[in-house]
Amino acid sequence: MQLFEKLIEYPEAERLVSESTLRLPVEETPLGEALGLALAWDLTATTDSPPFDNSAVDGYALRSEDAAAGRVFSVVDEAPAGRPAKRRVGEGEAIKIFTGGVIPDGTDAVVMVENT
Repeated sequence: MQLFEKLIEYPEAERLVSESTLRLPVEETPLGEALGLALAWDLTATTDSPPFDNSAVDGYALRSEDAAAGRVFSVVDEAPAGRPAKRRVGEGEAIKIFTGGVIPDGTDAVVMVENT
């Protein structure tokens, strides 16, 4: 008995999808009437929005080099949505951060509050 089916290779999957997709005609529509429609080509933003790195979750921003299972951190500040923390973190320190908060200087990781 075979536990798993053999998967097809990526090029074969891409070919199958391409052959079974219908290309729709392109039409120009005013932006105000375009809700629910899809673009006919990629659109690339010219600026970042928001213009800063932000947290996707509530949690604690810290230096990943300090992270170790069971390590206790001192919470030294907080970063509410859209606002930066007032200070940098040092070794063994963390900043409480909320979804949308500016990633604090000196940090490179966010531990989700659910994992604390």
